[in-house]
Amino acid sequence: IEARRHVNRICIASERPLVDGGTTGYLGQVVTIIKGKTACYDCTPKPPPKGFAVCTIRSTPDKPIHCIVWAKHLFNLFFGNKDDENAVTEIDISMTAEDVVRKLFVDDINKLIGMEDLWKSRKPPSILDLDGALKDTLTDALTDAKPVRGSLPDREVWPVVVQVQLLIRRHRELAERAKAGPLSWDKDDDAAMDFVLCASNLRSNAFAIDMQHSF
Repeated sequence: IEARRHVNRICIASERPLVDGGTTGYLGQVVTIIKGKTACYDCTPKPPPKGFAVCTIRSTPDKPIHCIVWAKHLFNLFFGNKDDENAVTEIDISMTAEDVVRKLFVDDINKLIGMEDLWKSRKPPSILDLDGALKDTLTDALTDAKPVRGSLPDREVWPVVVQVQLLIRRHRELAERAKAGPLSWDKDDDAAMDFVLCASNLRSNAFAIDMQHSF
């Protein structure tokens, strides 16, 4: 909002027309502002944003909350009621858990890295090293996925390999449960909580954002 208000003031002062547009999910609007002929951007009070810009969630997160919101969208995409906000890249929800990990944290991140204009003023993201230093360690993660949840400390950030393992395990469990109908995310549902926690942390790890512990 502040950026739009600033551009509005500049255009009014310089008597230049302003075309302002925006989208939310599949909805959009365009407004033309001309000094002396139409109302300007500040003529109508704007309510504070209720959420985060989809482009931030989808492409350029810089806070843990951005990654958490992204992970909750991911949960709904796979297991719940679909929403209209396209905050997660297009994905085949019939993919195996292993393929989901590779797509989200390798293939999609590589595509973002290729959008060089996004990274002129910030560090680009990094892929999950499934084929490099973590390859041997992740072999079991991508096949067995057997971390014992009760043995993991709630007040510590788990190693990346453990989060991959748990994400895959929870994806499999939730996919089986969702066959009976859409699921709703619930913080008291350990599988749902772990899925969002691990997905958001792996996203955070890609963008050099501090990962969070489950507590």
